[in-house]
Amino acid sequence: MQKEMFEDRDPEEKEKSLSDTCDKVENFSYDKSFTNQDVDMFRERLSDLMISIGKFDIEIAKIKKQYMEDTKPMRLEIKELLENIRFRSRMVEERAYVFIDHEDNRVGYYNSQGMLIHERMLNIDEHQRSIMSAARQAEKIKTSAKKHAVDAEVVK
Repeated sequence: MQKEMFEDRDPEEKEKSLSDTCDKVENFSYDKSFTNQDVDMFRERLSDLMISIGKFDIEIAKIKKQYMEDTKPMRLEIKELLENIRFRSRMVEERAYVFIDHEDNRVGYYNSQGMLIHERMLNIDEHQRSIMSAARQAEKIKTSAKKHAVDAEVVK
């Protein structure tokens, strides 16, 4: 087969001659090469588009930075709220009142509302009784003695 047919004719005549002399006409897909002029146009258009997109990217970066700055407090609050919901508690540091129970070898920490917030075993250095723990122990003994006295009278 020839590389090119009807080389000497202009494009319209060439197509008519091809149509008149062929066996049949059908649609066919193939790779059609571009001319150097076409490739140069593509490069120029690509360059223009990339410059335009670069400008938009700079604007988007500025807008995104402002957006992140504007929404940062809300995002921090959202994070805190999600943690509150997830854990149903939060870590706080506040004054705790420590009570030592020498009989049970336990230490209890109470908040300002009087709720037990932590309990642990007595450490070795905490076995020495304080004045307040001795007073609580004496109060326990008095209360226990009164209760036994009341119980004894009820039995009589």
